[in-house]
Amino acid sequence: MSLEESCSLYLKFVVNHCEGVWNSTEPGSSILSLENIPSEVLKQLVVKIDALPGRKRLRLTVSQSGLRIRTLILDAPREVAMSELGALIIDAYQTSSPGVDWLLHLKLPGSARQHHAILHLSKEPDWSARPCIRGKNGVPSILMEVASEASESMQDLHRDKDEWFQFPEVLTVILVKIWSRRQTSPDSIELEVWTQTPNGPVIHTHWVHDADTVQQVPDLVLEASNVFQHDELPPHFTSVTEIRVSSIHLQQYVLSVLEEI
Repeated sequence: MSLEESCSLYLKFVVNHCEGVWNSTEPGSSILSLENIPSEVLKQLVVKIDALPGRKRLRLTVSQSGLRIRTLILDAPREVAMSELGALIIDAYQTSSPGVDWLLHLKLPGSARQHHAILHLSKEPDWSARPCIRGKNGVPSILMEVASEASESMQDLHRDKDEWFQFPEVLTVILVKIWSRRQTSPDSIELEVWTQTPNGPVIHTHWVHDADTVQQVPDLVLEASNVFQHDELPPHFTSVTEIRVSSIHLQQYVLSVLEEI
């Protein structure tokens, strides 16, 4: 079988899977894993996937051994969870540095693909921010992965987190899981924040709250060192400058996401 024929077969399989996820009325796995793909086929396959009409609704993880595709299901809770928390983090950064244009120091590459040349690993986050000093193609320092009930499990999110921390430039990974449609438990939002330390990644924040417990949501406090490496710090920051998202704003955030379920 020729390179082109092999690539076309894989692409057809990918398209069928994605369309099956998008057209299904029942929750199912949104993740497709393809292993042991010859490197030349894999390279061409990624190019063809990048040209698909629904490309913006896919997140790719590419390694030496194969390809993992996460098919995004268009649901309002996930979109709100991702965009509103990202906005709160940027607002908190602005509050910590009044009078300073945050765009001079941070960029929002969004879901742009990131490459780890040594590990031959490529990944795409749901939301991300990077210090401007890293340049146009720099790896984000802080990023977010969001999963709804029908898309990914917490185990899947933890795998994403572990892969992201293989990038030495990544300092903080935020995981958001939307729990819904459970018979024995109320709809809720689970949030984990992991930060890099000299001894490896550690969990910084973890909570699960629903509409009845939302008043217990605490402030989310990051330090500048969770967003900037030492030689990247803006002139108005020290490594321990706080970037604080207030509990009031996070409570409103949780309720906003739950209202969309």
